[in-house]
Amino acid sequence: MIDVAEIISFVNKQSDIKNIKILKYQKSKFDRVGGINNDKEATQGDIAWISAKHFRGNLNKVNNFKGSMLIIPEDISDDLSKINIDYTLIITSNPKLLFIRLANNFFSYLSKSEWSKSINFVIHEKAKIGNNVKIAHGVSIGSNVQINDNVTIGPNTIIDNTEIRKNVSIGANNSIGLMGFGYEKNTENIYEPFPHFGKVLINENVEIGSNNCIDRGSLKNTIIGKGTKIDNLVHIAHNVKIGKNCMLIGQCQLAGSVQIGDNAWVAPSSSILNGIRIGKNVFIGLGSVVIKDVDNDMNVFGNPARVIKK
Repeated sequence: MIDVAEIISFVNKQSDIKNIKILKYQKSKFDRVGGINNDKEATQGDIAWISAKHFRGNLNKVNNFKGSMLIIPEDISDDLSKINIDYTLIITSNPKLLFIRLANNFFSYLSKSEWSKSINFVIHEKAKIGNNVKIAHGVSIGSNVQINDNVTIGPNTIIDNTEIRKNVSIGANNSIGLMGFGYEKNTENIYEPFPHFGKVLINENVEIGSNNCIDRGSLKNTIIGKGTKIDNLVHIAHNVKIGKNCMLIGQCQLAGSVQIGDNAWVAPSSSILNGIRIGKNVFIGLGSVVIKDVDNDMNVFGNPARVIKK
């Protein structure tokens, strides 16, 4: 059981989250089993949060909450002192971020999964493997691979011609560093494959989901920037360069030699034409087809993608 005082102590240390206020303090303990929940399903011993979008000053959500701790947005016009609250209530500028930190600090075991120790994987004798690397069953690692410390690789993933830096998580059934798709037709109308001499470079703190394909570069490398997160079912073609802290969501496709700046968001089912340059802090909306370069700080949507606002 986690005492509320321990949680409040942790909350008070989150100095980078603005305007945290403990409006109500109720002595309670939080059960480590099911200790987090959403505001509608919460029961005694649960922690929940409400986003600004769903809150909108609706005090019924506050009044009817059945859990033990609720985190709400700071934009409250009503006087909460008039409401009978029998749980701990916290307001802040970013309820979701505070909730994430509480969940990860106190309840991370709820989502933790470890692959069983296995001898059913293949590592080429020339591959270089760092410390604390966890490799699941069915994994195949080729000769031209360097894996640094604290890397996790999920089942049935194939990796070749790749350098993976520290603290990277890779899910199941990925294909990383294999040959990309490039051909040239000769005089007899036969396609001849373009050589792929590059590799894939995955920088620190990258997270890659499952069932993704990341092709190695042809004459230069395919690069995934530090801190970038890749969802499931994403295709990244040869020579693509992705910046730091980008988010690539399910079923998006990046054609060859696309370049994406730092902090970009590529929404589900989006496609980016080969050779396109995407600036920093760009948001690409759901299902967009990007056929022109996009400048920094732009939001684009549609087919073909058009700038909606900066």
